[in-house]
Amino acid sequence: MYLRACFFRGFRIARPCAMLLALIALALPTSPAFGDALLVSHLPEDRGLSLAPYLIYQTDDHRMLTPDQVRDMNRGWQNHSSEHLNLGFIKDSVWVRFQLANNSKTTRDLYLDIDYALLDDVQLSMYNADTGKLVKTMQAGDQWGFNERPILFPNFVFPISMAPGQDYVVVMKIRSTSSMQAPISLWHPDALATNKYSEALFFGGLIGMIAIMALYNLFLWVSIREHAYLFYAICLIGYSFIEAILTGVAYSYFWPDSPGWNHISLVVSGGSALAALALFTHRFLRLQERAPALGKLFYLYSALCLLTAASGFALPYQVAIHLAIAVLVLVPLSTYAASLYFWLKKGLKDARYFVTAFTLFTVFTMVFILGKTGVLPRNWLTEYSIHFGAISVVALLSFALADRINREKTAREEAQKEAIAHLERYRVIHDESLEGRFCVDRVGRFLSANPALARIFGAESPEDLLHRGANNLKLIPARRKKWEEGLDLVNREGKLQGFECEARRLNGELFWVSIHGRVVKDPDTNRPVFEGSLVDITEKKSSERQLNYLANHDPLTGLVNRLGFEKRLETAIESAKTTRRSHALLMMDLDQFKIVNDTCGHGAGDQLLKQISALFRKYVRATDSLARLGGDEFALLLEKTAVENATTLAQRLRRDVGDYRFTWQGKVFSVGISIGVVSINEETGTLAELVSLADTACYAAKDGGRNQVVVHDENRGDIAQRQTEMETVTVIREAIRNDNLILFHQKVSPIRGSQEGVRYEVLVRMQKDGRLILPGAFLPAAERYNMILELDRWVIQTYLRWLSEHPQHLQQLTQANINLSAQSVGSADLGPFIIEAFNRYGIPAHKICFEITESAAVASVNETQNLITTLRAIGCRFALDDFGSGFASYGHLKNLPVHCLKIDGCFIREMATDEVDYQMVRAMTEVAHAMGLEVVAEYVENASIMARLIELNVDYVQGWHTHEPTLLVDSPSRSQAKKRTDVTSIELTPRTV
Repeated sequence: MYLRACFFRGFRIARPCAMLLALIALALPTSPAFGDALLVSHLPEDRGLSLAPYLIYQTDDHRMLTPDQVRDMNRGWQNHSSEHLNLGFIKDSVWVRFQLANNSKTTRDLYLDIDYALLDDVQLSMYNADTGKLVKTMQAGDQWGFNERPILFPNFVFPISMAPGQDYVVVMKIRSTSSMQAPISLWHPDALATNKYSEALFFGGLIGMIAIMALYNLFLWVSIREHAYLFYAICLIGYSFIEAILTGVAYSYFWPDSPGWNHISLVVSGGSALAALALFTHRFLRLQERAPALGKLFYLYSALCLLTAASGFALPYQVAIHLAIAVLVLVPLSTYAASLYFWLKKGLKDARYFVTAFTLFTVFTMVFILGKTGVLPRNWLTEYSIHFGAISVVALLSFALADRINREKTAREEAQKEAIAHLERYRVIHDESLEGRFCVDRVGRFLSANPALARIFGAESPEDLLHRGANNLKLIPARRKKWEEGLDLVNREGKLQGFECEARRLNGELFWVSIHGRVVKDPDTNRPVFEGSLVDITEKKSSERQLNYLANHDPLTGLVNRLGFEKRLETAIESAKTTRRSHALLMMDLDQFKIVNDTCGHGAGDQLLKQISALFRKYVRATDSLARLGGDEFALLLEKTAVENATTLAQRLRRDVGDYRFTWQGKVFSVGISIGVVSINEETGTLAELVSLADTACYAAKDGGRNQVVVHDENRGDIAQRQTEMETVTVIREAIRNDNLILFHQKVSPIRGSQEGVRYEVLVRMQKDGRLILPGAFLPAAERYNMILELDRWVIQTYLRWLSEHPQHLQQLTQANINLSAQSVGSADLGPFIIEAFNRYGIPAHKICFEITESAAVASVNETQNLITTLRAIGCRFALDDFGSGFASYGHLKNLPVHCLKIDGCFIREMATDEVDYQMVRAMTEVAHAMGLEVVAEYVENASIMARLIELNVDYVQGWHTHEPTLLVDSPSRSQAKKRTDVTSIELTPRTV
């Protein structure tokens, strides 16, 4: 009783206390009226600032509130703790309120961005915080037309202008039948534009990639009529639309004036894509054959997905979107489970792609759904997870389709080969015939062959031929043009009778065959095939070629004779008139040939003609024609060659022939050559007129003192040539002024062992009109018109400057050889110029070796000795170039204090076969070594020469056998144009000068 009395007494005391506490609670606010005001000065310049920490929100169940009421409300507000407002799927409207303060002294124009495109209605009201006056109101949402938005962005962007020193209250009403997400952030306009551009690039690239894959699979479906590719393409197209809808791209570009359709498009696209995915899984895994019950289930899934897509038109959006999310979980999970079963239990390789793809897709999809429902906070992972999953699925399923295509193609090829191998029609006649009998399809693949045909093509058996030649479409005929000719005959006449063409054996060897055959229909496939026989007529063709060769070639030299050459000249004349491309004709006559004949007999003369012919061949391209017209008269047709280039080549021929020494029974002869050059162009007359002009130019060269080149000119040939040289001087001067000269280099290699660092000769080239011109084309003119000194100085200064700019190369450099002309050697101020250049660029003098030709040294002996003495004093080295070509070479060697001797190339070229040259090189080497000099052999062009030089213990070699001249220092103008055009070289022969 006591306890009961205490209880009632306590109850009576607690009742007034409870009422007092309730009154106190009603008097206090239940939530904060505002978050902290956002100061505009705190807004970053290069990125947006989330407003979540600064806003408060509440839901409006009855949707009866007005912005003015919400502005003044102090009850019912909630703070949002996460980075962005995300309330999941709710039916109520959401009111958001926050305060902005412009604490700067200038008006601030900003953008308020809601980075979510699926909001039905967004109303923004902006009030002056001090006066409560409405400043601005704006409205957007996907229930409104796209063009009605304040800023035409795929998501929702509102422009806000804030007066200096003014505070504002912003009230927003947000309504959505989709997921209620409002990632609100404040931006500077430029920063927002940059951010949106980057996002557009990412999503545009993603959508474009998926669309391309969809089109590719559509093409595959059209090509092979396999429905799996069609369903996959539809799935990709549907997903492309989903991406476009989620990012707002679809509404802004595809249907900006259709808010109603935009409202349901996500459900329709998602349901359609999932229906296609279910059908694709059914077809690709062949569920109808492997698991009929499971196949029916996936048919049911596809129907359910289509019903979901249709529900977007009939059901409320929130109901339809929840159905879409349900099938979004159901179909991929079912696909994943079925694939896992077929992979682990049935060993189906195709299923492994599905397992991997949907493992990733399922994880990313769950993250995406949990983010949309508000279980996970909205961040980059939840927003982009569906994209990552889609990319994984697209990539892996594309690999699956490609792998399937490859395996099916391999299976078809194997089946085709097996079918061909079992053809045994006409076996006895087919196998025992001495002729090669065959059957090929319309594209030339062997369908059958007999043993004779296998032997002809170099196969071990008919089966070997069918196996190795089945995919070679150029065995018969070997040439595409001949193939088209034979195909045309077969199409017109249905057969071939004695059709001669080249064929190709399995090892690549070409041979001639004569083909007989006709088109028949294959009784098994009812398709046209070609059956026939062929005979190897290679020996017959060889005999015909031999007779034709003898009729058109000189038996002594192997060159084209007058008859064959005149035929080619006639062709060149016609070509010049029809194509307007000029050619050139060189008429050449040896000087002093009669002396050799009279002194040593016709045997010596014949040998000289052979050697001269071999010398000429070095300058002949595959398209050119070199001929011996009779006696000591030669001719050269240069196709598609301007007369200037032909003249350059003629000069090189003249110099090489002049440098050549013919030895016979201990006697040494020098010969020269007179060359006449004439252009073949559209104005050229008959063959007789052309040959007459060339002969006239050649005679003019002889009359002018022999060993000359004369270009035919109706006015005067020698004047024209002088004019050409003067033009060349102008080009050289411009090249020096405009840095159009280019430095190449050719390595000088030790003949035994290896060399520390690099050693090479510096070579100069000139660029003109996109062509690379060798020194033989411009140095003679430079020497004649006193430009060579300026040219030499350009080379020295350019190379030393380049070395100073490339210290690593300078460190590796052992020795670089630079040529000096006779005029430079004779110049009194060359030495000071070189010393000043060494000092200016800081180049060690011992790394440079200057080459002086024997003729240059003889021309000014005193100046040469002074120059060598001056430059040796600072460490420079010297080499005597072209040694042996002078009259008193050993005397020059004795009087000139050089470090190195470079043997003239005229002794090196033939020393492998000419004993006299060999002995002369041996003597020069022994004398040089006796004087303590290094010996360098130039023009080392093959291994035979290299072997003989090793026998003679020569120190160094230089030539194309060891190193082809390559670019060292490019010109500035050429470097700038290098990416725009290729430089065409007119280098016609491997020269090292």
